Amino acid sequence: MRMSVRAELDQFFAHLRQQAQLVHHVSEQAFAQARAKLSGAAIPALNGWFIQQIDAAGLIPKWHGLRLVAADASNLRFGLRATRTGAY
Repeated sequence: MRMSVRAELDQFFAHLRQQAQLVHHVSEQAFAQARAKLSGAAIPALNGWFIQQIDAAGLIPKWHGLRLVAADASNLRFGLRATRTGAY
Protein backbone atom coordinates (compact mmCIF):
# COMPACT_ATOMS: atom_id res chain seq x y z
CA MET A 1 0.00 0.00 0.00
CA ARG A 2 1.39 3.37 -0.98
CA MET A 3 1.30 6.42 1.25
CA SER A 4 1.23 10.05 0.26
CA VAL A 5 4.49 11.99 0.19
CA ARG A 6 3.29 13.96 3.21
CA ALA A 7 2.61 10.75 5.19
CA GLU A 8 5.99 9.26 4.17
CA LEU A 9 7.85 12.41 5.23
CA ASP A 10 6.00 12.60 8.55
CA GLN A 11 6.70 8.93 9.28
CA PHE A 12 10.38 9.30 8.29
CA PHE A 13 11.01 12.30 10.55
CA ALA A 14 9.04 10.76 13.43
CA HIS A 15 11.21 7.65 13.11
CA LEU A 16 14.39 9.77 13.11
CA ARG A 17 13.29 11.51 16.29
CA GLN A 18 12.10 8.19 17.78
CA GLN A 19 8.62 9.59 18.31
CA ALA A 20 5.28 7.90 17.89
CA GLN A 21 3.49 11.12 16.95
CA LEU A 22 3.91 12.47 13.45
CA VAL A 23 5.23 16.01 13.20
CA HIS A 24 5.43 18.10 10.02
CA HIS A 25 9.08 19.07 9.50
CA VAL A 26 9.39 19.34 5.72
CA SER A 27 6.77 20.42 3.23
CA GLU A 28 6.06 18.37 0.12
CA GLN A 29 7.18 21.34 -1.98
CA ALA A 30 10.52 21.63 -0.17
CA PHE A 31 11.09 17.89 -0.59
CA ALA A 32 10.29 18.07 -4.33
CA GLN A 33 12.66 21.03 -4.80
CA ALA A 34 15.48 19.28 -2.96
CA ARG A 35 14.89 16.06 -4.92
CA ALA A 36 15.02 17.98 -8.22
CA LYS A 37 18.47 19.32 -7.30
CA LEU A 38 19.86 15.84 -6.58
CA SER A 39 22.19 14.56 -9.28
CA GLY A 40 21.33 11.22 -10.86
CA ALA A 41 24.95 10.15 -10.25
CA ALA A 42 24.55 10.81 -6.52
CA ILE A 43 22.06 7.98 -5.98
CA PRO A 44 24.46 5.07 -6.74
CA ALA A 45 27.30 6.83 -4.89
CA LEU A 46 25.17 7.43 -1.78
CA ASN A 47 23.82 3.89 -1.92
CA GLY A 48 27.34 2.44 -2.13
CA TRP A 49 28.52 4.57 0.79
CA PHE A 50 25.45 3.62 2.85
CA ILE A 51 25.90 -0.11 2.17
CA GLN A 52 29.59 0.10 3.19
CA GLN A 53 28.68 1.84 6.45
CA ILE A 54 26.00 -0.60 7.53
CA ASP A 55 28.03 -3.62 6.38
CA ALA A 56 31.02 -2.41 8.43
CA ALA A 57 28.70 -2.04 11.44
CA GLY A 58 27.45 -5.62 10.94
CA LEU A 59 23.88 -4.48 10.31
CA ILE A 60 23.33 -6.33 7.03
CA PRO A 61 21.91 -9.80 7.61
CA LYS A 62 23.61 -12.43 5.47
CA TRP A 63 22.39 -15.77 4.14
CA HIS A 64 25.22 -18.23 3.53
CA GLY A 65 27.59 -15.25 3.48
CA LEU A 66 25.58 -13.41 0.81
CA ARG A 67 23.63 -10.17 1.11
CA LEU A 68 20.08 -10.72 -0.11
CA VAL A 69 18.66 -7.96 -2.27
CA ALA A 70 15.00 -7.55 -3.24
CA ALA A 71 13.66 -5.31 -5.96
CA ASP A 72 10.30 -4.23 -7.27
CA ALA A 73 9.23 -3.09 -10.72
CA SER A 74 9.39 0.64 -9.97
CA ASN A 75 10.96 2.93 -12.53
CA LEU A 76 13.11 5.84 -11.45
CA ARG A 77 13.40 8.57 -14.06
CA PHE A 78 15.46 11.67 -13.72
CA GLY A 79 14.52 14.81 -15.62
CA LEU A 80 17.01 16.68 -17.74
CA ARG A 81 17.70 20.29 -17.02
CA ALA A 82 19.84 22.83 -18.81
CA THR A 83 23.22 23.75 -17.37
CA ARG A 84 24.61 27.26 -17.29
CA THR A 85 26.02 26.72 -20.78
CA GLY A 86 22.58 25.74 -22.06
CA ALA A 87 23.60 22.10 -22.76
CA TYR A 88 22.02 19.09 -21.11
